[in-house]
Amino acid sequence: MPSSSAGTLATVVVACSVTAAVTFYLTATAAERKVLAEKKRQYERDLELKEKTIAARKLSGEPTGEVIDDVTVDKVYLWNIEDLKKRFTPCNIENVMRNKASTTTNPYYFPSMKKSASNDSMAELSDGKPTPYNKLITNHECVLGEIVRKPNQQPYTHGYVRAGPRRLLHFDPAKVNAAIVTCGGLCPGLNNVIREIVNTLSQTYGIGGKIFGIQGGYNGFHDFEHYRPVELTPELVANIHHEGGTVLGSSRGGFDLDKILHFLKSNKVSCLFVIGGDGTHRGAFRIHEGCMEQGMNVAVAGIPKTIDNDVDYIDRSFGFESSVEAAQVAIRSAKTEAICNMPNGIGVVKLMGRSAGFLAGHATMASGDVDLCLLPEVPIVLDGEKGCLPHLRKRVKEQGYAVVVVAEGAGEDLLGVSAETDASGNKKLPAIGTHMKQEIEKYFKEKGDIATVKYIDPSYTVRSVPANASDSLYCMQLGQNAVHGAMAGFTGFSLGRGSGSSQMHVHLAHFQFTPRGAPVLQSFARDQLTVQVQESGPHGTTVPIKYLQPTTSGKTLGCYKCPAGGHKQSLRAITENAIAKATLLAKSALDPKCIMRYYISVFLPNVTYPLPTCSIPEKQLRKLHNQTAGLFLN
Repeated sequence: MPSSSAGTLATVVVACSVTAAVTFYLTATAAERKVLAEKKRQYERDLELKEKTIAARKLSGEPTGEVIDDVTVDKVYLWNIEDLKKRFTPCNIENVMRNKASTTTNPYYFPSMKKSASNDSMAELSDGKPTPYNKLITNHECVLGEIVRKPNQQPYTHGYVRAGPRRLLHFDPAKVNAAIVTCGGLCPGLNNVIREIVNTLSQTYGIGGKIFGIQGGYNGFHDFEHYRPVELTPELVANIHHEGGTVLGSSRGGFDLDKILHFLKSNKVSCLFVIGGDGTHRGAFRIHEGCMEQGMNVAVAGIPKTIDNDVDYIDRSFGFESSVEAAQVAIRSAKTEAICNMPNGIGVVKLMGRSAGFLAGHATMASGDVDLCLLPEVPIVLDGEKGCLPHLRKRVKEQGYAVVVVAEGAGEDLLGVSAETDASGNKKLPAIGTHMKQEIEKYFKEKGDIATVKYIDPSYTVRSVPANASDSLYCMQLGQNAVHGAMAGFTGFSLGRGSGSSQMHVHLAHFQFTPRGAPVLQSFARDQLTVQVQESGPHGTTVPIKYLQPTTSGKTLGCYKCPAGGHKQSLRAITENAIAKATLLAKSALDPKCIMRYYISVFLPNVTYPLPTCSIPEKQLRKLHNQTAGLFLN
């Protein structure tokens, strides 16, 4: 075949191939466009149908969404709180915002600026007309405790009393005196809460009495030589929210129930606001009980305070986010030290967190620079396949440095539990930070390496900072709702944010500052049922309740907090009688769990952890108690 013919044939073949390819591409593209167009039309039809269905349901009042048959809530069990209106005659004054103007000049104005208006001018500017609330809370409005529901879950849940202003007041604002006290350690936002309570009482409710600021914690109710109560006004607290700490000062201990009740009586205090942690709240509950026993018409409101965020029932405690933010400075400093100090730089940061690692954990996740985080909830494994030290060495070899964050309560499984306690009864914690530093240096040396470890302990600096914007808003809500609850006649309650964003009241009897999900009581054998309780200490001292048997030595059953004001009898005397009773009842072959629950409820009523349910009839236990009455305290 001539070369020209061969070339022509090749050209024709190529042209046919290109034409076929283009035809196939265009056909496929057209088909794809057709499918996409059909999907779009179907989507538009479905969307139109959905919108019409929603519109129809709105017109009929029917809720929108898919009906789920296996997730239901048939009953809500409301955790009621003490209501003074059931014991005392309420004033039943309609609740409105009184918008009371300040009566004195703000001392914090800047001299370079125009001075604030005089009292006469202020009176002219303010019409003093009450403003109704946009929303008033009704009796059965509540916040559900379990908002996450699972298929086939039990069709009931519990609810907390929703916080907020009520329609009718229990106290007449014109006759109200109030007191505010801060106890325990510092926390960002304390001044914010104080300021908001004062402003709400003075301006929103326009109370006619005084607001006493109790200095130095519970000591300030009676130790007037060192702590004198101050009268708080909106002008005095105008700018305190910009500072850390508490303007009232704080201390541990000093609880004397009789003297506190005497102060409340002599100064005709109607509302007491207690800001503090677990020991402080137990004291507040004792004050509430004392007021009820003596027929005192006083509302006691608690506001939980802890940077550890280990408060049950609420989503978070105020000051926690500010502390997490403050911890970032220490973590960034540790990273800088680790990077710049060669060879094998490692920065170790110890953060607060006695029984719960929320602060250390959240600070770690917020930072994004931490290679190892140690928490109290997780046992520490140093060496081995899943050990901390091999992991650290691996990270150092990969990036040249490493950062470690450890909570102060971690490592008790390594260093043991201390028997010593501080003034509030909190056990002293082992020095886990310095221990980790030493272990890291030792491990690297054993591997023929050198580790340059820098240890940073920000300690109290993370809790003494002012509240950030988020915590400031939260503190404002807590202060306002504490006043709303007290003026409505609620008492013996604490409050916080639960189920996402709603404020709620919780009875102080239910309030616990324990790690979420912490184990409660261990079962125990019947043989040699014995109790071991240490002697009473300062208010808030943790007293372990233990049993002894041949195979188990000193297993802790629960913890008992020494009540405010101490005991009429010492814990030693109570223990001796409890041991006698437990030994005697154990011989009756009854369920030892029920025996333990019964005698603890008789002699040690303030046990922090819930005890096993008693399956033995109360009548039978009381009969045994009466038969052995000579052995026990009344």
